Amino acid sequence: MKKDFAFILLGTNLGDREFYLNEAAALIHERVGAISQKSKIYQSEPWGVEDQPIFLNQVLKFFPKLTPKKTLAKCLQIEKEMGRERKRHWGERIIDIDI
Repeated sequence: MKKDFAFILLGTNLGDREFYLNEAAALIHERVGAISQKSKIYQSEPWGVEDQPIFLNQVLKFFPKLTPKKTLAKCLQIEKEMGRERKRHWGERIIDIDI
């Protein structure tokens, strides 16, 4: 039986960035679906709003155990639990989880 997989992109540019990437990955694995692969962590320049710290990013390949809508809802819940505040569009953030 073939299992469908999906990708999530994590990003963070505040605080202990590596900790936040690892924490988000652990919560995704626990609540959203098993992670089968992780990319290396890489840096990226901010865009949209450029006067903010450099981002650390990582891509996760995972096997969703939820519908797409429920996956999105769980990812938004994880962001909120980790302290994400949406103060300005494209602004700095503790964690960003994109499907």
